[in-house]
Amino acid sequence: MKTSPVVAVIDDHYALLVGKVISLYAYEEWMLRDMVYRLLHIGPKQGRLSVRDCRAKDYPELISTLIDLANVAVKYDFDALTKLLDEAETNRNMLAHSVWLKGDHDAAPLHIQVTKGSWPKQPYKPKVSKRVNPEGREMTDEYSLYLYDVVETAVRATIPLWNAVCEMTERSEECSQQPPSLDPNPGRNQAER
Repeated sequence: MKTSPVVAVIDDHYALLVGKVISLYAYEEWMLRDMVYRLLHIGPKQGRLSVRDCRAKDYPELISTLIDLANVAVKYDFDALTKLLDEAETNRNMLAHSVWLKGDHDAAPLHIQVTKGSWPKQPYKPKVSKRVNPEGREMTDEYSLYLYDVVETAVRATIPLWNAVCEMTERSEECSQQPPSLDPNPGRNQAER
């Protein structure tokens, strides 16, 4: 088994990706928590003290239940959001917690060491965990853009729900502002990201 050298400090290209994904995902978590606080009719300070955080993919069911308890009808695909959030959380955690490895040669992209999940089962062989045999996933520009887009898609899917919850709650005046732009560099097209 080949072992690649570990990289302690990643270059700016990769650091920018990690920063964008983590900050965008933090915004997603903020919206999810904010909806719960609004539906419970408490402010953010009381919410942070009294409501336990849950995994992102568990928020849609909680929010849906709170909306039902309020006897309000909101037409929204909570199951689709759950799937988006699960993938976004997985990708965010992979970037935030993985070890970075050097590629096969100096010009090769860095890799991240994935230790979650299992390798596809081979006929007549036992299933192998990635904790035992990690996967080195190459961080190409295309894959980097995909990771960002997964989180951005979850955020864009959450904004209409957040807006609906804002409209139905006491603190709706705080929602009068539009959600912030998701593009930190307006004017760039999708391919340049």
